[in-house]
Amino acid sequence: MFPRGEHYIAGMHYSIADLAIWPWLWALFEVYDNVVTMCFDGFNAYPNLLAYKDRCLARPASRKALEVCQLGDD
Repeated sequence: MFPRGEHYIAGMHYSIADLAIWPWLWALFEVYDNVVTMCFDGFNAYPNLLAYKDRCLARPASRKALEVCQLGDD
């Protein structure tokens, strides 16, 4: 069993599953304006999902990807 709040989608380590899912979760919060508030009440009912989002964002590779691949670049 995984310690609460210390795992990723497929286990204890970041995997291809997280690589596929996390960018879409990040986009819900950062790109699609009010969708999180309007459709999901800010995900307040899903604290583990919010913690997962923060774990993924804390990864240096995730932060670097967001720097390199910014939306709206000309």
